[in-house]
Amino acid sequence: MFIQRGSDRTWAKSSRRLTDRPEVRRILCEAIDELDWFMAPAQVPADVGAALGAIVDAYGVPPLTALAWTGPELRPCRLLGLETRYTEGAVRHYWLDTGEEYLPLATDLWMLQ
Repeated sequence: MFIQRGSDRTWAKSSRRLTDRPEVRRILCEAIDELDWFMAPAQVPADVGAALGAIVDAYGVPPLTALAWTGPELRPCRLLGLETRYTEGAVRHYWLDTGEEYLPLATDLWMLQ
């Protein structure tokens, strides 16, 4: 059983230009909380699959156990979630697809109990 250490959400330094703004962080936190997760491998829309593949290739993300993405509510951007499980727990990484770049936003850690 996993327990979320939600207070341990870590925001990426590279996205501070967005996430240091309280209104933007609030919107992103709401979007993260509302993500629907699908066990990998999952059937995903072609554009989501291309984005996830690019992130995995560029950042060397370990094998995925679950995937999540937003629909049109954040247009023109899209929030992507990637989960990887380890012996001690799971890590969820959140990325913002701006249409021009894949911006790492935050990471949540779940520990095995």
